[in-house]
Amino acid sequence: MSKKLTLIIGVTLGIVGLGLLLIYAEPKQGENIKTENPSNIQTTQLKSDISDYDFGTISMKNGKVTKSFKITNTENTSVMVKKVYTSCMCTDALLRIGGQSFGPYGMLSHGFFPEVNQAIQPKQDATIDVTFDPNAHGPAGIGVIERVVSVEQADGSKLTLNIKANVTP
Repeated sequence: MSKKLTLIIGVTLGIVGLGLLLIYAEPKQGENIKTENPSNIQTTQLKSDISDYDFGTISMKNGKVTKSFKITNTENTSVMVKKVYTSCMCTDALLRIGGQSFGPYGMLSHGFFPEVNQAIQPKQDATIDVTFDPNAHGPAGIGVIERVVSVEQADGSKLTLNIKANVTP
């Protein structure tokens, strides 16, 4: 038997085997599916005064817009903020804690990305200044936008802040 025929038979058997595995792994109708109990999901110690903000209609000709989100450590232990990042390069976030500013921070996957590694003490407030640049995408950026800013704690939990706007020329 040639090597080419052996390879074709091997690949075919692998695909059929994978298909059978997927069919038998699928839960049967009426079978109980174990789901994670929401009370076991880790939540962030950080809370925001608001988590969603709508700038409304904004014009590219008027330039950047900024919204400040007040965040609070609601617990009796300090919270280590590991990272602050945005969902798009058109948005950046500045963290302010106790009179000090850190950032601005942008999109996580673009270039060098420094960690914040700053503590917010128990019951302490901090501020995240979120700035959106409606000109960042040029004429293609007209219309409704939605962006997210993530404040990631050292334990991996995240506080998310959402902004949206309707961008006009």
